[in-house]
Amino acid sequence: MKSLGSSIAILICLLPLATAYQGILVVQYGSEEEISFCMSYTARVDLPLSYTAEDFKPLVDLSPDLLCDATPGIPDVSQSLIIVPGSSNCTVSDRLVIVEELDAVGLIVVFTDGDIVYGNTTDNSSLPSYIYLEEEDYTTLAKIIGENSGYDVAAVIYAPEPPAYDPNTIVIWVLATVIVMIGGYWSGLTSFQQYKKKLEKRRSRADSQEEDGEVKEEEEDGSVVITTTIVIIWVVLIVSFLLLLYFFYNVCVYIVITLFCLGAWSSLYVCLNPLVVKIFQCKAGTPMIPYLKTSYTYVDIALSAICLIPVVCWFVYRHEDFAWALQDILGTAFCISMLKTIHLPNFKMCVLLLGLLFFYDLFFVYITPFFSADGESVMVKVATGGDGATEQLPILFLFPRMTCSPLKVCRGYSMLGYGDVLIPGLLVGFCHGFDLKVRSKKVYFVFSTAAYALGLLMTFVALFLMQTGQPALVYIVPSTLLTVTLIGCLRSELKALWTGEPIMSHIPLGGEINTAINST
Repeated sequence: MKSLGSSIAILICLLPLATAYQGILVVQYGSEEEISFCMSYTARVDLPLSYTAEDFKPLVDLSPDLLCDATPGIPDVSQSLIIVPGSSNCTVSDRLVIVEELDAVGLIVVFTDGDIVYGNTTDNSSLPSYIYLEEEDYTTLAKIIGENSGYDVAAVIYAPEPPAYDPNTIVIWVLATVIVMIGGYWSGLTSFQQYKKKLEKRRSRADSQEEDGEVKEEEEDGSVVITTTIVIIWVVLIVSFLLLLYFFYNVCVYIVITLFCLGAWSSLYVCLNPLVVKIFQCKAGTPMIPYLKTSYTYVDIALSAICLIPVVCWFVYRHEDFAWALQDILGTAFCISMLKTIHLPNFKMCVLLLGLLFFYDLFFVYITPFFSADGESVMVKVATGGDGATEQLPILFLFPRMTCSPLKVCRGYSMLGYGDVLIPGLLVGFCHGFDLKVRSKKVYFVFSTAAYALGLLMTFVALFLMQTGQPALVYIVPSTLLTVTLIGCLRSELKALWTGEPIMSHIPLGGEINTAINST
């Protein structure tokens, strides 16, 4: 059951992130007054970088007409931008065909539920579809059109160059590095506690003159030690669920949201429980709960209820502007909790897990476009949710962008996926545990953390140079694995690192074991 829960955690962390492009709708009305709105569009749409007064086109609101067919009575919309509602029985692609027949220059599809939605185009249409992100944008726009019926209301859509450098990447970089550092440190401590129990069992068996044999590790602290089988199960689950999202996004996205809420609730409890128990030291327990092997104190129950509050708040207000702060808090607790709970036993498992996920990112981002019918990667298709998606996958850290660009009306976010923190963090946690085993003064922990920070920095540099989203694991995995391998070679501990067992010179035998344990 613990392995299943860990598999689900890894699964939702490695799903793709939304990658829609943003543009600006500039509306001119009255005495040449202007107002700007944020739009979203796909990569296949080619928008100009700037505009002139001659680029403005008449703006025609055909709502509530669904524009699913060439309905008689539609006014002359030649060389105009058309606004239609999002909810209908036909797709955006169907509407684009009608728009071309009407000789319009573009289509604006308004989704009035306030959710983030991404547009699409068809191979048979040269017109892009532009999609609002906020319900109040259309409300404001409709009011302007209504109040200026005697005047011409014109509009133009363009996509200015995004800022070359986003200072918020520093915040994301620091946040991710701190989470990996804290989670990895805690993971190393808990894994070393398990290792000490294993040494104590060996000494106990030696004193009782029992035969040597493999000792089955206990997991009384709720930790999960990863094996080759679990790694393979993880990768199979990740690939399978990615394909399910590709074909059934609008259903599976709510499964991911549900799993995230449950995981965030549990993770907040795991992170806060040690502190709360130390402060209150409550020993008054509740009666034994049927089918459970333990009872809980009243402090445990109160803490569980308190941890549920921010999760419920995020779920209810997840589309509001302030939801990013709640999501970051829950995501921080989620990643630290998973790092504390999940342990990689040796460097071999680290190489296997990180290596497989490295090729997972490469394949689904760069290779699948050669096999898909529309030339779009499976990862990008799932990230955008396809035509008409109304939810985002809650698997990333967000921080509002600080920019003076015209794109500031889009209230964009710098973002980083949980998987880009959690997966390398498992390696850092192993390194700290190995440091404690060999008493190396945290050499592996420090260098693996620094390698993660460097790999993430390279991701942001690549983002800056290429001006397109980058799969962070492609940079982080080589940086961390090569660094740890190099340190192991320089310290002549690569074999011990590979197996996870320190060389015998680090492990006193017989009656000296307890002394070694207590002094570490």
